[in-house]
Amino acid sequence: MSHTWSKSALALHELGLAASFGGLLFAKTGLDPAVKVIPDERDRGRVLNAATAAYTIPGSIALAGAALAWLMGRSAISGRALGPGMRRLVLFKDICVGLTLAAGATKVISGVLFASEAEAGGVPVDTGLTTSPAAPERARTLQRTMAAAGLTEMIAAGAALATTSVLNFNAGRSSRWSAIASVLP
Repeated sequence: MSHTWSKSALALHELGLAASFGGLLFAKTGLDPAVKVIPDERDRGRVLNAATAAYTIPGSIALAGAALAWLMGRSAISGRALGPGMRRLVLFKDICVGLTLAAGATKVISGVLFASEAEAGGVPVDTGLTTSPAAPERARTLQRTMAAAGLTEMIAAGAALATTSVLNFNAGRSSRWSAIASVLP
């Protein structure tokens, strides 16, 4: 197997996590508060639903690619050969990637259910993170679930990216890792 596969998998993994992190960061800091300039609360909901629907498929593909690349790498190496410190980082990254994937799935499922609530004329929202008090209780619950899952996904993806950097830095200085990496797919 070629070392090019390892590089490609790492690139796919990092791009997927970056797409997840970056998309959520934009939503939380840019899009969600910006819809406040739309005077009608139902129109705010329609804009947010359209933006979410447009990003759901590419964001899900990116996240699935990141998780798949990590699983492929983990099937080739446990991290034990790298020493206890690196092994702990690998296990921490397992948690981060798993949490990112679980939170992303929760966010998507909640978003689909929220969109079905909104199809009947739009759910009134204050911002992308909060529904209007006039919104039905189910829509408010789904919105809170999406907001919590999105924040969790963003933090976990950011932690996974940071851990990848630490692992890569330490691996670059390790002759043991260089030997192992030379045989990875």
